[in-house]
Amino acid sequence: MGLKEDSRFARYITMGAHGSLVVARDLHETHGHAIVELERYAMANKLWSTKIKRLRLPDFACVTCGRRFESKGKTKLEVRLSHSGRVDREWDAGMRPEDVYAFLAVVLDENNRFVSAGSVVYFSVADMRTAWDAGLAKRGQLKGTADGSEVDVEWPMNVSKSPGTVLAVRDGRVSMQGSDLRKLGPRVG
Repeated sequence: MGLKEDSRFARYITMGAHGSLVVARDLHETHGHAIVELERYAMANKLWSTKIKRLRLPDFACVTCGRRFESKGKTKLEVRLSHSGRVDREWDAGMRPEDVYAFLAVVLDENNRFVSAGSVVYFSVADMRTAWDAGLAKRGQLKGTADGSEVDVEWPMNVSKSPGTVLAVRDGRVSMQGSDLRKLGPRVG
């Protein structure tokens, strides 16, 4: 297997660490979870003696309710995961239906210093599997060997540019009041 360029690898590890810090704080302060790290590097960009890059293990668990959380800090807000047909490399490998993926946009400066993070968007594995089974998730191009020969899978979503109120969702269309809605990903419905 090939390896990513060091600077690109460091940038994505740093982005993920900052995203995980924001998610852990949000889970605790906003949602009342008692969070512990399941991966010792989830909230830091420190590389231990062995960094298993493609290990499928959730970042956090709540010691109160037992739910597990996987944090995904992205350069832009999107519901996108890596997937492979290999056993234990599927997008949902090791995740239970009640577990949750947390997605957020993370902005770093040119020196990989944290600038800002967007709001966290949460999806249960059960809901993502329902969309997957319905064929709503779009598979991208096969990545190169440097990226593990996987594909990206993207679930469609709508994102509002400004605050508003959802009035209705019908046939894949979202009606909102007081918001400028833009669509990310393929059309739903």
